Amino acid sequence: MLIYKQILKARARRWRTAPGASVPTVCVGNVTVGGTGKTPHTELILSLLQESDRWGASRAAMLSRGYKRRSKGFQIVSRDSTAAFAGDEPLQIARKFPAVTVAVDKDRVQGCARLSGRQAATLGPTNDSGRGRVSRTVCPSPDSMAKKNSGDARGRQQPSPPLPPRAEPAQKTSGDARGRKQPSPPLPPHAEPAQNNSGDGSAAMPAPGAAEFSAADIIVLDDAFQFNRLHASLNIVLVDWSRPVFEDSLLPFGRLRDLPQRIFEADIIIVSKCPPGIDNWDKTSFAGKLRLKDYSAQDCSAVTPLGKRITLLFSHMEYCQLKPVFPEADARYCYSKSAVLFSGIANDRPLRAHVSDIYRISGAIKFPDHHAFSKSDIARIADLVRKNPTAALLTTEKDAVRLLDYAPTSHGEKAEGSAMRKRSRRTVPAEIRERLFAVPIRAAFSDERELETLRRRLETL
Repeated sequence: MLIYKQILKARARRWRTAPGASVPTVCVGNVTVGGTGKTPHTELILSLLQESDRWGASRAAMLSRGYKRRSKGFQIVSRDSTAAFAGDEPLQIARKFPAVTVAVDKDRVQGCARLSGRQAATLGPTNDSGRGRVSRTVCPSPDSMAKKNSGDARGRQQPSPPLPPRAEPAQKTSGDARGRKQPSPPLPPHAEPAQNNSGDGSAAMPAPGAAEFSAADIIVLDDAFQFNRLHASLNIVLVDWSRPVFEDSLLPFGRLRDLPQRIFEADIIIVSKCPPGIDNWDKTSFAGKLRLKDYSAQDCSAVTPLGKRITLLFSHMEYCQLKPVFPEADARYCYSKSAVLFSGIANDRPLRAHVSDIYRISGAIKFPDHHAFSKSDIARIADLVRKNPTAALLTTEKDAVRLLDYAPTSHGEKAEGSAMRKRSRRTVPAEIRERLFAVPIRAAFSDERELETLRRRLETL
């Protein structure tokens, strides 16, 4: 454990001296493993940016790692992507915010460089980045692409000396797994036809409609507080009200993935998932649990042990009106007195508490976080639904996104490629499609001063 702490301290030192991106960036992170509400707060920040005087007319982007996605490297996420390709949270945001460019990349430095239109000279296109996802302003030349991608994971090889494109027999391209044919002169990466998308969520799959995008003026970084090669312009760290970080332990004995004192290095601390009706005394008391003193409700701040005054906000989660997952959902089930629930999220207790306030929960299934649904999972859910013929079937927005991967054609998506055709034969039973509703959630502040404080910080970037 001592060695682990020293590693975390070394990473923190590197983070402090890391450079920023070429455009303003907002990092939404935490020091624990899941469950603090990063996605709802990311959506809140994107909404505030779109509403603001400074950023409302600008081009915003969101960059995520894309946890548990099957694709590799830098990818643009479109509304027609799949959770397997992009990850459930980026896909959810892409569908909610069509005006925002959503991308995934494990390397946040590379991702920011591509999104901002300022491709770093040391980065270049990676072998697994997938062609056609860089805007015209940042695309490298076809010749440099060919040199850098020689012998890569897709099997593309550049002969030496290279043959002119017109000299290549047509049959040499016919065996390509994606059916691409090299014209003469070769197409630049951004000009690949969208119809070549196989839609199977594999590493080489281009996202439909994502061949081009405008360079971003501001980027929201999802879960990048531990990425020590990039220092965001504004760092926001979330702390769960029910799990004060100084009362927790490092993995594997607790849920901390970083040193708890790192919260003091953020610009804003948001205590999330607060219970309803908390007052200033409750906030002052919780600030003490975070080793903060002199909490001021007037200017929404407190003082760290080293004397730094830091913004401290308190948010809660609001559950919104049920949203049908499939077009054939029957709204009458929303008025049922009972409900069955399934979810694959880190902490489902708040969701259960909310649902139990409205319905009698007659059955529930809990899956692991970011769970990819299988045929046996669908059968298990269908069996529970059949046992409760009058109950509504409820799940989270993220679970709904992943469930639609199981039967894309039932959501109106066009199946292309052999892999998509195989998946389209797997269908969700009618009893699930008719009763399934997602429970949307959003982050909110009960004190208007806290919302205005966050809005002002975003305006000054």
